[in-house]
Amino acid sequence: MQNLFTHSFRMDIRIIIRTILTFTFIAESIGILLLTLHWSQEYPLSRALYMAIFHSISAFCNAGFSLFPDSMVRYHDNLLLNLSLIGLIILGGIGFPVVYDFYLKSKKRKTSRIKLAVQTKVVLVTTFILILAGAASFWILEQTNTLHRQEPFVALIISLFQSITCRTAGFNTVDIASLNDATLLMMTVLMFIGGSPGSCAGGVKTTTLAILATFAWNSIRNRNRINLFKKSIPPNTVNRSLLLVLISAILIGSILFLLLARSSVAHPALYGRENRLLVYLFETVSAFGTVGLSMGVTPSMPFWGESWIILLMYIGRVGVLTFAYTVVGGGLKNGVEYAEESLMVG
Repeated sequence: MQNLFTHSFRMDIRIIIRTILTFTFIAESIGILLLTLHWSQEYPLSRALYMAIFHSISAFCNAGFSLFPDSMVRYHDNLLLNLSLIGLIILGGIGFPVVYDFYLKSKKRKTSRIKLAVQTKVVLVTTFILILAGAASFWILEQTNTLHRQEPFVALIISLFQSITCRTAGFNTVDIASLNDATLLMMTVLMFIGGSPGSCAGGVKTTTLAILATFAWNSIRNRNRINLFKKSIPPNTVNRSLLLVLISAILIGSILFLLLARSSVAHPALYGRENRLLVYLFETVSAFGTVGLSMGVTPSMPFWGESWIILLMYIGRVGVLTFAYTVVGGGLKNGVEYAEESLMVG
């Protein structure tokens, strides 16, 4: 729990856990109420309540499991269901440290001024930018495809839903296999980024993206310090972010290569789609980000292919660095220090 809240050392772990449990219960209860209102119009109350409980927990925990064979495609134009799931997905993927920060602010606002942590500010800003950019990209790229002949408001809801859900939630309101290649690539990038630290989401996390983007921008401007919201980020945090993205990319690339190599040799005619590279890339990144979106390839994979996908899902859930440290083991080692000599790069 201390590692979960690394941005600020705290002693009140029991209070944090109680806050997490309370917030989870309240968020999912509201979701259950709203979804019950929706499905009570189609099913008996007991069935509607059961479906609401299942999908509310699935959305908040960013699981993406649905009781419908087409996920939520049949409800692509239903405002109540879409907004309910969107709210649950965001609350489940924004991270419990952010929730706890808001809890402290609301509790002590009358007695003292509580500033939001840099972690909270970075998560909120990055999440907002990713949602907006993803929705706008989906809306533009799918105008002549899945959004063709859709009402403008419905097209907006579909775009917003897909932008949010592909960052580890797993629900979908359109047929994923029918999307444009550019849209699939954009969604793959969002799946790789994922949600925020300390949440139910996977991926390399929004804070990692913010740190590396700032690091790249400052490096171009020849600035050594990484500053966010008038706070300097420790070099160790920047190094961990670089290591996380590097290991994740190598891991995904390795599994992708194995899947492509075995499928080409064992089943050269399998999956007639020309852009097989993009299809397998989408599946592997979806597994790594614990998203659950699929283009239909995984169910027809042989045992070895599914085993690699399972491994990716496991590593993506426990965390790349946690898994790496567990495999490598040992504490911090300084190693041998030699005379420095520069190398040409770029």
